[in-house]
Amino acid sequence: MDLVERGHRLVADDTVIITRQSHGLLMGRPPAILQDHIEIRGIGIVDVKRLFGIGGTRRQKRVEVVITLVDYDREFAYERVGDEDRVKTILGIEIQEITVPIFPGKNITVIAETIAFNYLLRIDGYHAAQEFNQRLIRRMRAPRLRPIEGDSRD
Repeated sequence: MDLVERGHRLVADDTVIITRQSHGLLMGRPPAILQDHIEIRGIGIVDVKRLFGIGGTRRQKRVEVVITLVDYDREFAYERVGDEDRVKTILGIEIQEITVPIFPGKNITVIAETIAFNYLLRIDGYHAAQEFNQRLIRRMRAPRLRPIEGDSRD
């Protein structure tokens, strides 16, 4: 609901029907009976289209990234830099999968938006983790290292 409130559109809640289209595209849509509806625990089923208007939902959407939410585990090595892509294969098509550890107080809405926007930047040719890595390598290869801004260990 936070994402819809922020201007995004609901395709499906818990169940998504994914079909493979031509040219290796994956499309997601809701089961007909669940279309435009979402369950909010403690409230029940709500009709997003009636609450937010026609702009709050859509019939289908291309599936480009899978966000897997998992309970935070101290022992698990979560991605920290973002320079290695993990993929999930759906209907023979590989798409990027990002695992996000969750715990109370973590803003999943902002994280989901950030993942989507970062994905769009990468499609547009900008990869923040690779750019950071290149900057770090240039810094390490510099003949005379200058102190990092804010570093008081001169």
